Amino acid sequence: MHDVIFRGQRADTKEWIYGSLLKMNDKLYICPYVTGDLNDVDFGYGFYEVLKKTIGQSVGILCDGLPTFFEGDILEHNNTKYTVEYSSSLCEFVCNDRFHRTRGGFTNWRDMSWLNNVKRHVKFVGTVHDKEIIK
Repeated sequence: MHDVIFRGQRADTKEWIYGSLLKMNDKLYICPYVTGDLNDVDFGYGFYEVLKKTIGQSVGILCDGLPTFFEGDILEHNNTKYTVEYSSSLCEFVCNDRFHRTRGGFTNWRDMSWLNNVKRHVKFVGTVHDKEIIK
């Protein structure tokens, strides 16, 4: 079994944090680096409310033992920018080239096996929440 790690911006400071995602009383929280049994979590300390629109799940690709890519990332490879998103039709994360379209108007996409093969040659540009990058 692998750990599922989420990323989100804290509601109070806008700082990015990583860990386990919790939902309580219609609010979303991230408890940094908590894995395993939630009965062991001290809910009085160490979990932070996050902005729902900024939450992204790790795509499960590790580089040097650390999660490297998250849903909502914008990555660049060979001068092409891709957004990492979940495809419900493919039931997997994909890298979508949202900046170029085919003649039929479709977006080009790459699957996670492609990303795993080129991960050391991909540049992290930002997230879909960085307005200056989306232009």
